[in-house]
Amino acid sequence: MRRIWMPFYITGEWLLLGLVLLTVLFIQAMYMANVVLIDMPWEETITLSDSALKTFLGFIGVGGLLFVYIHYLAGGRMYRLIKEWAWGFVIVINFFGSALWLTLSLISGNGDMIALISSTVISLILGVQLALRYNKDKLAES
Repeated sequence: MRRIWMPFYITGEWLLLGLVLLTVLFIQAMYMANVVLIDMPWEETITLSDSALKTFLGFIGVGGLLFVYIHYLAGGRMYRLIKEWAWGFVIVINFFGSALWLTLSLISGNGDMIALISSTVISLILGVQLALRYNKDKLAES
């Protein structure tokens, strides 16, 4: 029975990674367009979310799910290593993008501070968790 479901599981994992990557790239592009094209000093400030609490809880929820997913990565040693690198790439893109837009928003005084701070902190936590997991796998290997 396991042999039947394993291709679906693997395909689902990589589709999830691809969807998260597309979401991260879309959000970063949206913030870039907002900072570069819309939030000029003479323009009226535009927020990208309708409610700071909804956005914050959404980031906490997705971050919590990814934290549990990363903690219980399944598969062989090499497959886990590849997934750790792939998720690490996505999380690092989100961390540096969010940190950049947060810095620019702090300088100009515009933007969604709660969303950017929560995205940056959650990406940092997930990146640290991935680094610790990678080190644990490397130590178990040797």
